[in-house]
Amino acid sequence: MAKSQQDFAALDKEIWMDAQVFTMFYGKGADDFINREILGDAEHHIDTDFVPPSDTNVMKDFDFEWPLIDNFFDPLFPSIKGHARIIDKYLSDSRASYPNTMKADKI
Repeated sequence: MAKSQQDFAALDKEIWMDAQVFTMFYGKGADDFINREILGDAEHHIDTDFVPPSDTNVMKDFDFEWPLIDNFFDPLFPSIKGHARIIDKYLSDSRASYPNTMKADKI
């Protein structure tokens, strides 16, 4: 993947400006690549599958006089007790990439 990025970064600026696809290889096989479409500054994709929330799942009782914990955290995140233990268990697994990142970045 790094080589694909380096090769693309090494291209002339004019080629960058005309580029419409970035091909990123992630493996050694000829078919191990992903084509990413490059959009212009004024172009964007529209997610036509988006469905706005209905009345039944939107918080209606927001009161600016209430403390934030009563308005936001209690209704939306009723309990996160025990979640840190789950995250610690996951992050302590040597197969996860996060422990190496945390050590390397001294987080």
